[in-house]
Amino acid sequence: MPDAALQVPSQPTALNHRSRDGGLDAALRWFGEELGPGTALISTPRAFLVARVDQHGTLGGPAGDPPDVDSAFEARVFSPAGELRWRATPSGGEAVLLTLGQPGPEQQSTPVRATIDGGYLLWGTVEASGSGWSRLRSAQVGTIEVPLAAANGATIRLRTTEVVSRDDHGNAVVIDELLRDWEVIRHG
Repeated sequence: MPDAALQVPSQPTALNHRSRDGGLDAALRWFGEELGPGTALISTPRAFLVARVDQHGTLGGPAGDPPDVDSAFEARVFSPAGELRWRATPSGGEAVLLTLGQPGPEQQSTPVRATIDGGYLLWGTVEASGSGWSRLRSAQVGTIEVPLAAANGATIRLRTTEVVSRDDHGNAVVIDELLRDWEVIRHG
């Protein structure tokens, strides 16, 4: 697995965040409009779902069918451009859109001192791949399908970026971690 890489921005950079109220469908449309296609990790009482999100906010699973998300209580939707976090509330839901870049007038911003690229290794190895999806299997957790084509036997990780800022005492602190993308780290 590649080592984490510390990057210090050459220009002023900020962790920008904007929020909106509304259900998951509205949050997915907002993500699609702002950040384009990506991946959704969705929690429901019965399942943990992985889906693709297109530029219109429409979900698609491994077979192309949209997953049932009517009972979803939390979602993280991400692409290399940023991340949306949504959670259900009694009034529908709350969403926040996070991006790294120049501070903007319509968003709250936190200065960024550095970023650290890293990731999380997924359990198992690819046992099948098709239509841009790979199914990983392990004895410990069973199977999971992710939207990345990879050869049988490959290992995959979820790429992340930790955001480093400065606290009130001048210390460097990791203030957030954004999900970014999928990556094959060992080919089968």
